[in-house]
Amino acid sequence: MENITSPQETPQATSGTPQDILNIFEEEQVIPQQPGSISEPANQEIDPRFLNLSPEEAQKRTEQSRYDKLQAEYNKALQLQEEHSKYVAFMNELMEDDELLDAFLYERKPELVKSRDIDTIIAEKLKAEFGDYTPDPNEVRTPGVSKAWRYEKRAEQIYTELLNKNSDKNLTVKELRQRREQKKQEEQVSFQRELEQIKRENNWSDVEIRNFYDFTQKLDMRSFVKIYKYALRNSQRINPNIVNHPGQTINTSARERFLSTL
Repeated sequence: MENITSPQETPQATSGTPQDILNIFEEEQVIPQQPGSISEPANQEIDPRFLNLSPEEAQKRTEQSRYDKLQAEYNKALQLQEEHSKYVAFMNELMEDDELLDAFLYERKPELVKSRDIDTIIAEKLKAEFGDYTPDPNEVRTPGVSKAWRYEKRAEQIYTELLNKNSDKNLTVKELRQRREQKKQEEQVSFQRELEQIKRENNWSDVEIRNFYDFTQKLDMRSFVKIYKYALRNSQRINPNIVNHPGQTINTSARERFLSTL
């Protein structure tokens, strides 16, 4: 038989109202007994199932029965809380993931899904990111700099994304999750292959490649700035050939000069 915990350690039931829970303790006033005492606490009712037992044994069985009931209610409340948390998490996913929402609607209420042409979708996404801006045909398209270039580049990206999503149309939520999990596993395999290649190229041990990976995970943008500035400061000492000599022009970008120092 399971050991009976002290009243201070007895879990409280989470079902019912707070007043219901308080009433339990008002109706069943459990008075701690002194060591060695076998007297029955005041107002303690014995479970009818145990009336044929000795008073001491009947009392223990009654207390154990009530404890087991509270424990069962507590476990049930935990299960309900876990299920509730799963529903909340799924609803949050639907609010943030349009692709998952489409899959859910296609599965449950396909008539609610309105098909839209790809041009309309692209226009809506661009307006959400750029506002009412529309590039002028005569506006200069400077790669990576001008707003017109970034606008048109983003339009191309959205178009490519939408084409790739066409294969996911009419997928159920389960099928979509399976496809995403498969893609995640494929990316992980590719990543592991890349690490193995780096390990072979540099003749590193397992410990060295692990230390390198851990180091890269701690780098933020400011860390890269420090590395970049260090390479520029020490570029001539590390590789004098990257510095222009009198009468000689070496066409190298800042990125190429940085990489040559590594």
